[in-house]
Amino acid sequence: MPRNSLLSLLFVTLLCLCACSDNSFSAKSDVNTQNFKVAVMATTSEMPRWKRSAEWALENIEKAQAGLDQKVKLQLEFKNQDDADIDSYMEKIAHDTDYVAIVGPTQSDKAYRMAELLKQSTKPILSPKSSNVEYQRTFANMPNLWNLVENDFMLIESAFSHLASFSIGAFAEKLELTLLAPSSELNGNLVSSYVDWLGFMAEEFDLKIDRIFLYNDETELRTLVQNYLDRKNQYSVLLFEPYNDKMALAFDDELYRQDVVSRGGIRVICSSNFVSDSIVNKLHYDFYRGFDLYARPESGFAQAYHEHFNEGILNGEAHFFDALYILAYAASYSISSGLELNESIRAVLEGRDGVGGDWMVAGMQENFLALQNGHLPDLAGVSSSWTFQNRDNSVSGSVYRGWNIANHKYVTNDFTSNDNSKHSVNPQDNWLEIFKANVDTSFFNNADTNISYADVSKHWALLVAASSGWANYRFQADIFAFYQKLKKMGYDDDHIIVIAEDDLVNHEQNPYPGELFVRLDGGNVYEPNVIDYKLSSLDPQKMKDVLTGKSSKSLPKVIQAKSTDNVFVFWSGHGIPGYLEYGKNKISYEQIISLIKQIPHRKVLVAVEACYSGGLGETAEQAKLPGIIFLTAASPYETSKADERNEEMGVYLTNSFTRGFTELLNEAPDASLRDMYIEIASKISGSHVQLYNVKNYGNIYKETMGEFFVIK
Repeated sequence: MPRNSLLSLLFVTLLCLCACSDNSFSAKSDVNTQNFKVAVMATTSEMPRWKRSAEWALENIEKAQAGLDQKVKLQLEFKNQDDADIDSYMEKIAHDTDYVAIVGPTQSDKAYRMAELLKQSTKPILSPKSSNVEYQRTFANMPNLWNLVENDFMLIESAFSHLASFSIGAFAEKLELTLLAPSSELNGNLVSSYVDWLGFMAEEFDLKIDRIFLYNDETELRTLVQNYLDRKNQYSVLLFEPYNDKMALAFDDELYRQDVVSRGGIRVICSSNFVSDSIVNKLHYDFYRGFDLYARPESGFAQAYHEHFNEGILNGEAHFFDALYILAYAASYSISSGLELNESIRAVLEGRDGVGGDWMVAGMQENFLALQNGHLPDLAGVSSSWTFQNRDNSVSGSVYRGWNIANHKYVTNDFTSNDNSKHSVNPQDNWLEIFKANVDTSFFNNADTNISYADVSKHWALLVAASSGWANYRFQADIFAFYQKLKKMGYDDDHIIVIAEDDLVNHEQNPYPGELFVRLDGGNVYEPNVIDYKLSSLDPQKMKDVLTGKSSKSLPKVIQAKSTDNVFVFWSGHGIPGYLEYGKNKISYEQIISLIKQIPHRKVLVAVEACYSGGLGETAEQAKLPGIIFLTAASPYETSKADERNEEMGVYLTNSFTRGFTELLNEAPDASLRDMYIEIASKISGSHVQLYNVKNYGNIYKETMGEFFVIK
């Protein structure tokens, strides 16, 4: 054979070998195909399943584009996130422009690191299953991070829902919970969501927490298992969160060593981290129950997957499948629209131009054709409806599968979801349905029998910008924005009292005289004649007269509320432990509580944007104020956070809590107080939003924000 022919054959052979690399997948290419290189990170146990799912997804993507003038091809590079060099790999793909998108990592601590590396980038990260509350909250405003799963709060609700299966007569009333979870040191300095939210959930469901055990390593895990077995009783239930497969197997092995069956057995509910092939195939026991991320039952994906691979899907596989579909659709639309890939993702997910096709090839063909013609149909995935929350780029609904184990397989029991999935139940409803005969459900159903209210007559509001000066721009800007919102919601002008120094619009540092803003791309929120009292001219002592309706020559406008009226108080300014600042003065928590409790009222909602404001809420709970609820931007021990910095002006335009609060009012002004709190608390980064004095207010599942913000 001629030398040139040998070289040609060798070259072709090398190309074929490269194309067959175990760490790379792509569809076949042609002259009309544009390539998009994507890094995919998964754990050792996830990798085999994810690779075969990728082959299936890429095959569908290729078939669905048959006959199109322009095609897209995803070139996937797989990386084991358990490898020792994962940090350097993440550094590489963050800065290497050859990679246009990233899928994963799947553990929240590693996903946190990946997000940190891309905070200043537009390169999209699609996160299939990283659901830690702190992780999602920290990067809530990161426009190129797309969380395909809700945060862990819903998972924890699912765990509580599964507790219903243990209710037998009086057992439910005596149930005691113990949590065994990884420490923040083991968890990449992230606090376990279960540690963060267990107390709140237990109070909601009227359950007793016996102990929270945190482990740093396998040795400590085994010791804590022994401690638990020594202290458990017939009413004990253990909620177990393994950090990884190794910890899950160590837990099972220690139960086996301790011969737990001869010691009366154990009731365990496991987090989704307990779900993987490498765990279930090696277990000694099959009494475990738990939950994991699943496909929407109505999508038919789980059945099709089983037919394709002869086994069921596991935790997060449907979400990974969706990540590839989203990228393919966005890549296609980026060609026809000229948008960058991340903006194309946003456009595709926000599309509402008619109903899109389903996830199978025929439906995908419709979708690709529409996208190439510049249309944006309403697309849905196999894991969710692809409805993302504007505040944080996270899906607004996920489906969780309840499982038990039989013959080393995860067996599906039921589905829980809060996104109206047709074949799933809301975990909260599931709990109540089973427990209502055994548990005191007054928190949900009977609160109004103890705390009742007459029909509301009128609505009043007090808006206080308690800090002045250019550096404190955000506090006054937020007050003016809130005034506009209340007006749009139906408040009469003479029922809104505004206190602010009004020293910003004509400030020498203001490049936009006469205007104030709370968004970099927003409109002017300033209105010149809405301020009733300047901060410096209204002595704190006169606040009592304003709140109790005692008008005078110096106080012509006051809140004239009666016992049938609702009052909303929004306080925005600096705080220090024990006090809220009021201009150059400071007012103690006790003084503020004394003022507020004198307001004639039916109900009062006090929202406080200030550092350490949770201390005011704690003081309110000690005072047991009837009909008054407090929503604070921070706990008693932390600062609240500013938001939206304008570098030209050298100031922050708004505050993180206030932004989250007002955005929720835009989306769901009639949401229950409980849902309002959960939404804000789980999305605001840097501080922990708190809700106080609930027991003296009523049933926050039934009481709504509409009492204050939907004026009829």
